[in-house]
Amino acid sequence: MLYRSPIDEFIHRKITVLHRDRPLFEAARAMREKNMGCVLVSDHQGFIVGIVTDRDLACRALAEQMTCDQTIEQIMTPQPVFVEPSATVEQVVHLMEENGIRRVPVMEVDAHGRAFVAGMVTLDDLVAAEMVDSFRLARIVRGQVRRRVGEFVHQRGQVTPMVDAQGRVVTDKEVLNRYFFEIHMRSGADKFGLKESDSEGVARELLQTMVSRLHHSAAQHLLAQLPPPLQDEWMDNSFGPDRRSTLPRLLARVQQLGYCHSQNAQEAVMAIGRGWASMIPAPELAHLRGQLPPDFSEMLLPAEDFERRKWAHQAA
Repeated sequence: MLYRSPIDEFIHRKITVLHRDRPLFEAARAMREKNMGCVLVSDHQGFIVGIVTDRDLACRALAEQMTCDQTIEQIMTPQPVFVEPSATVEQVVHLMEENGIRRVPVMEVDAHGRAFVAGMVTLDDLVAAEMVDSFRLARIVRGQVRRRVGEFVHQRGQVTPMVDAQGRVVTDKEVLNRYFFEIHMRSGADKFGLKESDSEGVARELLQTMVSRLHHSAAQHLLAQLPPPLQDEWMDNSFGPDRRSTLPRLLARVQQLGYCHSQNAQEAVMAIGRGWASMIPAPELAHLRGQLPPDFSEMLLPAEDFERRKWAHQAA
């Protein structure tokens, strides 16, 4: 793989630069006309100060119900990372991995440190030219996911600050304590002799196992149902499916860790699963169950469905 190749042949020279005060619809129109996924943003002197992507238009402008005449400065990513024309493909790929991006602007910097655009290098072109192997591509995709989840959590935190009734900031530890206590109460785990700390341990093992067992898109749906601290903690587990993550292996692990005894391990894990499932909106739960193997899907049945099936089985 010739990562040290110069990037000159991969530079798109025909790109669009819009002033930071231009309206959003001009950015959308430029992307459509040029068949590009982004535009660069300049100040009144022509120096590059930001970048706007098609994702910014969809996930920021439209999602926040911004009007078409609002300025692109309001949704741009300021001070985008860039390379100079003398950079190698290796340097470009490293920036893509490190920042979770698919496009890297190419800039020429003057003596005062001000950047003028020279072009753009895209991941699609590098992949098409076989300049990026599957290992590096996977690392870039993981970087993108981390960045997007980070943006989502940050935006959600702005909309709903994590404070209590007295205005005190709630720590991650307190958030998780409340979350796992709710699962403990809903599951009736004390019937199986599980203390709160034990049911938290079982819940953690169960949820983490399911995240790793799902393919990436489904794992993201599951992570979206969890508190932000768990999303951050388990992001690296979401690039499955890991078919080693099975119910027997989960049961063996919760016994090994001392959360429950072999006699009640499966019943306890199923109770925790139903308790967690009762906290999830029905459409999301149905989607998640459809992606899991039957033994895990059965575990996440809503309590009333579980009791109905149990009664029908006993009657038969």
